[in-house]
Amino acid sequence: MYRPFIQNLHDAHRRMECVLTLLRLQIDSLRPQNDPAVYTFLSNAINYMHNFPRLNHHACEELILSRLIAHERGSRELCAGLTQQHQTFQEQESQLLLQIRRAQAGESDAVTNIRKIGTTYCEMHADHIRREERDALPMAVDTLRVEEWQTIIGQSRLVRDPFDRTDRMKGFEALYEYLVASPEAHSVN
Repeated sequence: MYRPFIQNLHDAHRRMECVLTLLRLQIDSLRPQNDPAVYTFLSNAINYMHNFPRLNHHACEELILSRLIAHERGSRELCAGLTQQHQTFQEQESQLLLQIRRAQAGESDAVTNIRKIGTTYCEMHADHIRREERDALPMAVDTLRVEEWQTIIGQSRLVRDPFDRTDRMKGFEALYEYLVASPEAHSVN
């Protein structure tokens, strides 16, 4: 009953990892004189990470984490840490979007700030996904009862990921096209 729900979370993690990898590649090669398209890509990627996970994915995880804390005392520290990281990601994404606008306006220190915040963000988010999959989700599968999974699934919003092309959502086309483009299109120089 909960397996498709958990699989959807894992699938979303794979898509987010794809975006994080591309973000990291762009951030690592970022230069002040970059083409404006690089900043558009960065904005689209950060907007995706700011909107889809925050509004859907993390909300579903929060339902699981809150139920897990209620049943498994040993999970409190893990769940509290993961929940705090969800908030930290929102703050980092807001900072990155601000720094991208500053870089587009030609402010010299913005690229350094993007590199610093972006590198931390990508590393922290990748570690966060690993901790959820290695620790939190297996613990939830082992601990939560069928009725609780029914409640979680019922409460979760079933908003589709913009990268799920079976949905007719029109947002994030530039980022989607970039992700499915040939590897040669991913070079930044």
